[in-house]
Amino acid sequence: MDTLSRLAAALAFVCILCNIAPVAADDPSLQASPEVRVSTISGSGVAGTGDGWARNAQFIEPFGVVYDRAGRLYVSDAGAQRIRVVEKDGFTRTLAGSGAPIAGGLWVQGGYADGAGSSARFNRPAGLAFGLGQALYVADTNNHCIRRIDADGTVSTYAGRPDSAGHVDGPRNVAKFDRPTGLASDASGNLYVADFSGIRVISPAGVVTTLPQFGSAPFGVAVVNTDAGPVVFAADETGLLRRTPDGTVERYASAPASQKGMRDLQGEQPLGHPFALAAFDDHSIAFTDVRADTVRYLNWSAGALQTLGGVPVENGAASGGGYRDGSGAQSRFDVPLGIAVRDERSVVVADGGNKRVREIANIDRTHDAVLGSTLPTSASKGGYNIAFVGNSFLWQYTRWSDSIQGMVEAALTSTSARVRINPYVLPGAAFGADEQYVEFLARGGAADFYVLNINPGNIYPSGDLAGTLQLATTADVWQPLVTTSLRKLRGTLEGLHARLLVVTTPLANDISPVETAWPALLSGEGQVAPNTSVGALLNDAVRASGVDLLDLWPAFVNDVKAPGHEPLFGSSDPHFSYHGRVVVARALSGWLKAHQPWRANAVAQATGSPAPSPSPGVTPAASSSPPPLVSYGYKYRPASVASADTHAPQILEIDLNDQQLSAPGPLAVRVLTSINVNGVYAHISGKTIGIPPLVPGDFEAMTTVPSMPAFLKGRNYTVQFEAITIDGRRTTADVSIYIKR
Repeated sequence: MDTLSRLAAALAFVCILCNIAPVAADDPSLQASPEVRVSTISGSGVAGTGDGWARNAQFIEPFGVVYDRAGRLYVSDAGAQRIRVVEKDGFTRTLAGSGAPIAGGLWVQGGYADGAGSSARFNRPAGLAFGLGQALYVADTNNHCIRRIDADGTVSTYAGRPDSAGHVDGPRNVAKFDRPTGLASDASGNLYVADFSGIRVISPAGVVTTLPQFGSAPFGVAVVNTDAGPVVFAADETGLLRRTPDGTVERYASAPASQKGMRDLQGEQPLGHPFALAAFDDHSIAFTDVRADTVRYLNWSAGALQTLGGVPVENGAASGGGYRDGSGAQSRFDVPLGIAVRDERSVVVADGGNKRVREIANIDRTHDAVLGSTLPTSASKGGYNIAFVGNSFLWQYTRWSDSIQGMVEAALTSTSARVRINPYVLPGAAFGADEQYVEFLARGGAADFYVLNINPGNIYPSGDLAGTLQLATTADVWQPLVTTSLRKLRGTLEGLHARLLVVTTPLANDISPVETAWPALLSGEGQVAPNTSVGALLNDAVRASGVDLLDLWPAFVNDVKAPGHEPLFGSSDPHFSYHGRVVVARALSGWLKAHQPWRANAVAQATGSPAPSPSPGVTPAASSSPPPLVSYGYKYRPASVASADTHAPQILEIDLNDQQLSAPGPLAVRVLTSINVNGVYAHISGKTIGIPPLVPGDFEAMTTVPSMPAFLKGRNYTVQFEAITIDGRRTTADVSIYIKR
């Protein structure tokens, strides 16, 4: 068990592809999404204040955008000091504000006045939001206040003082703001204001408060309503933040993550510089990047970023800005400012430099990777569903169109079956837990066919992706585990009328020292010869289980030897490159086309034989836990902590062989958690011990308490157990132990 307690890995899901076009030298995941469509819905591009139909209307600097419940689009024109309305029929009119253009028609002098329609004055109106009623709220930036516009166009000052900037909370008529820019609202009628002093909240009762420790001079804010309460996103000078209802704050930084609470994006991709935000839900957000003239989309939970429109130029010496409609890759923006969700697949953008309002449509959010902590959905009817289960090696720094799964699904469109592929990501799980998760999905009826990827990273000791040689010397330990686990999984799936394919792939240092060379060159050991026996050992263990196997080791080795070889893995990040994904997808799609597993479904349906389906009456749940390794004499059940976060992890029970321990002496520990927990760690006296899972929600290890000096015995020690989900949520529980003299 001591050896097993050090085993940590995960799986990698897999999918298929054939008839793939020649690979371009540039990774398409670095380009804007080709499937989205960018179009202009209002604005001629000529500076002015004229109303008119669609592309005949004029703007000077469109800034904020928001839709009302009837589908009308409201636009703040910061350059023209006006609030405009784009009607559903495309006609653009002025709702409030006035002033004559100056500076060659490129600006209107700001002012301050309440009143109806054109008698009202603004000074650089920016963010827009609707409250509970029909009133529209405006962040009047240079007047340092929040304005309200009623349905008849009457403008009043709702909060703040136009004659004084600052940070003062309290009743809205005495509160002070400092250049408010972003604006959002929640279902309870609270207004959220991003100004240079923080994220401020104006309650329905008119009291202004500040969210604590949330944002440094923020300028963008978005709010999503959940059953647990509002989830708040903010953009500030250092990156992007999210605050969950229980007060937990996470951040993606514009610079590489270096502080607690900061997260890194997949593929070490730069975040860019978020400005205005539009949230689809509590984990999906689009934002404008003024510095790079782009619009981007982030799957927060997976850390997956994609460019929707524009060219992601990250340096300040060049600009990819311009004006062009078309696909995401062809489109160009110039100072994109405000952004708002139009529907589940589109957003609108105030393109300030182009003096137009643009739409980005056909955003594919249906294929966002499903994290392993998420319950499966039943297979959709009328087609053939394939679940690709795996770790980050098969879903990293990619979007659907150039992911393994997306390329495979596209390659199978020529078949008679309507194949739909769903990726399930389960990074970081120990070997054994990955097979249990496939069973978990199958019992919930998630798919008809399951593809499970295994690479040496599933077997390495935790955090040791350079330990190839260890696999050769410990094969007698891990090979039986692989064989037994897969044989059991095969039998379970056959009983559920589902099929399984295991795909094995190498890691970079298993085939060539030139793959992912940068980390090796920086290490003390330098580049070393690959261990060619690893693939044979792993594939022998899989074959012995009797499951269907697709061995991709030869495909990778042959590709490395080819004269026109392109990198299969990242130069620093160890995951597959675009070309590596193509190699995997091509082989997988070829296997599926050759074997056509969907034909068995068609035959079964025609003859009335059992077809793949979820077990009757089965509710998706974790597989039953195996019997404990030892008898546990001490059991501790932490008091349940009420959390507004419905996805928060839970520690249900901590078991020890005894609360009074000898040093040296045996130590056995078992931690039962909610199924969404991905890792459990024990912290004691500055040391951290990882506890591997046996099945989802059940973590167990057996080790030895080391010898200790006499003066350290006869004392109580606190062990902190920490449970972490795949998207970074965590909880802790403390247990006191006594080391006997």
